[in-house]
Amino acid sequence: MKSKASVRRITAPVQANLNDLINVLYNFLPLTSRSKAAITFKTIFKESGVEAYLVGPENKKQALLQGFTKLYRKHDKLPKIIVRKVITNSIEYRRFKRKPLTKDELKKLSEVLVSLGIDMKSEISKIKIDESIPKITIAPEDLIKNLEKHDLDIALLVDPLQLFIDGHFNEAVRKAVSVQFSPC
Repeated sequence: MKSKASVRRITAPVQANLNDLINVLYNFLPLTSRSKAAITFKTIFKESGVEAYLVGPENKKQALLQGFTKLYRKHDKLPKIIVRKVITNSIEYRRFKRKPLTKDELKKLSEVLVSLGIDMKSEISKIKIDESIPKITIAPEDLIKNLEKHDLDIALLVDPLQLFIDGHFNEAVRKAVSVQFSPC
């Protein structure tokens, strides 16, 4: 397969700016995920037809640096398209992770992009984000009362039930299973 011709040169200052870009984007999304439905850097690169750019190092930072360096070197408009997709998907992902994307992060991203000759200042400044941390959903009171009435094993009444009451449902299930299947 013939390699795509370069549209930009990677000089030392450009490489430094690409490093800064990766430092900003690093926490926006995961590199990969076991879930087929998850949006990751790899899925975004794949849907853009450049998944091969992220093949190689398993270290996230190195993989992103390699991928964005190749992307920047070989494509004129695609870096902007991919950054747009990363921002859009990271807003929801980070909210789900209870660490919302901030205006400061978007501002830093905008500045680094400008240093690379990719002007998205106007577009990024118009993005509306909610920096508040979403509340944990807690179990309904009647469900908690019903659980407390049941003749549960004493090991389940301590940690797993309290975790459930506090809204940590997955952890409560994990703890309950580990308690139930631990050797006596």
